Amino acid sequence: MSPAQDDNFIGWTRDLELGLPNIDDEHRLWIGLVADFCNAVKNDRAQEVIYAALVEALRYTETHLRHEEEFMEEHGYPYLDDHKIQHDLAKEEMHKFTTGYYSEEYIIKYFSDFLPNWLQFHINTSDRKMAEWVLAQAKQGESK
Repeated sequence: MSPAQDDNFIGWTRDLELGLPNIDDEHRLWIGLVADFCNAVKNDRAQEVIYAALVEALRYTETHLRHEEEFMEEHGYPYLDDHKIQHDLAKEEMHKFTTGYYSEEYIIKYFSDFLPNWLQFHINTSDRKMAEWVLAQAKQGESK
């Protein structure tokens, strides 16, 4: 069953909170956009509606990843390069569909699987590791 067909595939839950308000707010918005796209697919909305939701989700993906990288750089995150590699791979995955080679139907099906899975995995692994480091640094700064 693809995430687009599963009512519980993605949605904001408190266990996705990282304790970084700006990042959490962006993740909440991002998840909402991905959910809108997947729900449009699941509900068999018009192709134009589905595609518009996908474009919006992909645009915000680029925006959020840029913001997150700036945040990590500002905080001196020591694993920034590794984290950026993951972002770059996701962006590469998104951009490979701009060639015109793939049908809209294939692109929609692919992203209804890829986006929710990658997003939840990335938040729960790499982003969580980054947040724990940033919060630990802040706590150390408070105790000095």
